[in-house]
Amino acid sequence: MALPAILVALMLHAANPVGVGKADRIPVPVWMEIRADSILTVLTAPEKSRWISVDDGCELRPDLDGKAATFAAAGKGRYRILVVTGDAEPVRLVIVVGDPAPTPEPGEPMAKRLQLAFDLDSREPAKKRLDLAELIELYRQAAAFADRTDVTTIAELIGRIRDAAKSLVPEGLVAVRKAVAEELGSIFPFDGPLDAETRKKAKKLFAKLSAALATLK
Repeated sequence: MALPAILVALMLHAANPVGVGKADRIPVPVWMEIRADSILTVLTAPEKSRWISVDDGCELRPDLDGKAATFAAAGKGRYRILVVTGDAEPVRLVIVVGDPAPTPEPGEPMAKRLQLAFDLDSREPAKKRLDLAELIELYRQAAAFADRTDVTTIAELIGRIRDAAKSLVPEGLVAVRKAVAEELGSIFPFDGPLDAETRKKAKKLFAKLSAALATLK
């Protein structure tokens, strides 16, 4: 019997096993927010830098001297940019285009946070619903995938799920996928072995995400 497409995607995006060790807690990075006046925005730096776009749905074209870059996005939203100068710590920017939905408070329910993200996608409703159906099914099946014995670490499990989500919905629901990634990161902020308790925790989260996604309108 043929494997469901989503399970195939999960297996195709398997991460290579790596050694895992304990390290000091990584400080939370600070992102500076810049509100764009229009869809086309010029960003500048005091010296030659590398400009790296983190999120899908936008273009970043550095000037030849590396001191500026032209940013453009297809629609409203929040887009992260890294500006790297020499060996210094990258400057982290969030470019806010248009008037995106308000950022929900941390205490608000998951479904409400996902709904705000879903509303940011301005495509045809039919396309949005098709992409949403893929994500709902992905996280429904991910709950069972967490029991696979060949997936041994948290990073490997989350990496497979995130890669599969991007593969199944490569261009749509960008804000929803970001919101889901934040939910995953809040529950599993660090890597570690997948023991029985962690697998149970992951399955519960995946089931909760699937149910929350199913409420979106």
